[in-house]
Amino acid sequence: MMFYYIHKFVKEAKEAAEKIHKERISMQTNRLKNLRDQIKNLKKEIKSERKADRVKVGQRIKSIRIQKDMSQSDLSDLTGVSRTMIVHTEKGHNAISIDTLLNICHVLEVTPNEILGFN
Repeated sequence: MMFYYIHKFVKEAKEAAEKIHKERISMQTNRLKNLRDQIKNLKKEIKSERKADRVKVGQRIKSIRIQKDMSQSDLSDLTGVSRTMIVHTEKGHNAISIDTLLNICHVLEVTPNEILGFN
């Protein structure tokens, strides 16, 4: 009779341990899902901020170019960058390389800080 109760107790203990284990796995799975969602949202925010930064840089280039009474074609010819690239840069569609930024700054006679908005 004692053996029966011990066996029953061990069986119940194993079932309880399995239940706890499954609950922990479920909790960890939910935490991982939440972390993945947070990372996904952060990536979206970063992408959005980068786009906003590209637009601001493009607007500054356009504004300075217009102040200098220069067309997009003129800027293109003087920098060696295609007119299409100038258009896309001014609209914020393209990220600008450092070399292109420096070329544009040289032609527009401004510092990179002015184009990037660090003054």
